[in-house]
Amino acid sequence: MSDLAETFRLMKEHTKAKKLSNLEHSTQLLIDKGVEFESKNGGVHLIVSNNGIIADFWPSTGKFQIRGKGYSRGVKNLLNQLKVKL
Repeated sequence: MSDLAETFRLMKEHTKAKKLSNLEHSTQLLIDKGVEFESKNGGVHLIVSNNGIIADFWPSTGKFQIRGKGYSRGVKNLLNQLKVKL
């Protein structure tokens, strides 16, 4: 295997591990903060609600959308938008 192919394989493995870590950490943070959510597609997509605000959240990438608004990123940013104290 060439060095370039090996580097690409290692980068791909790292990205996969990072997304799994993000998914676990972000989901656990929502649970710890008492935020209600419905899990879809094995936890890859969460429908989050708090204080009458509903958001679609993808914890592996941190991407979220408050319904009716644009997209943003970051679980802490999501919690701020949902008016949850950090």
